[in-house]
Amino acid sequence: MRNDPQYRKNILQQQEQVKQYIQKNKSWLTTRSNAPQAPLYTIPVVVHVIHTGGAVGSIYNPTDAQIQNTIAYLNAVYNGSYPGTEGIGDLQLQFVLAQRDPNCNPTNGINRIDGSSVAEYATLLERQGFTVTSALYFNRETALTSEEGMKDWINMFASFFFRKISKEQSEKVIAEAIEYLRTTNYRDGVWYADYVRLRMKAIKN
Repeated sequence: MRNDPQYRKNILQQQEQVKQYIQKNKSWLTTRSNAPQAPLYTIPVVVHVIHTGGAVGSIYNPTDAQIQNTIAYLNAVYNGSYPGTEGIGDLQLQFVLAQRDPNCNPTNGINRIDGSSVAEYATLLERQGFTVTSALYFNRETALTSEEGMKDWINMFASFFFRKISKEQSEKVIAEAIEYLRTTNYRDGVWYADYVRLRMKAIKN
């Protein structure tokens, strides 16, 4: 979508058509005659937090409560109770943090991994029986299409952060962020997203 403007335009048009359909037919879409009889399927999930070495509660290492809130948000979307999603109905799915690991040992469903260095990733592979033969870490900027490239990127990948504020407030925050980034991520009429790549080669023992 970032590299093909026409493809992105088609996807956005399809999403808008679905949104309009839901709004137009909300009354009967929210009538769920099978809801009382339909079973509720509970799906255990494990959240892997790959952080940068900071303490729990820092920007890249969310607290257990923040993760629980994210699970609650996911459930609200799937059961149709989150504002703006009522029309999709109740999918009879519920997500919970896993209480048992694959070996049936107790777990809280949150796996925190220190990803602050290449050595940490090598250690993780070695624990799983691999021998690491090479590791390469490098910057790889990615050009974003169109003058609205950074705004589109934020809306696509960071919209979650604005779900509890109004549209007007979120647009103001995004506009300020774009101006802040303009000095470092906008060159010769092109927006660039900061990406890094970690390329490792490991052999299973």
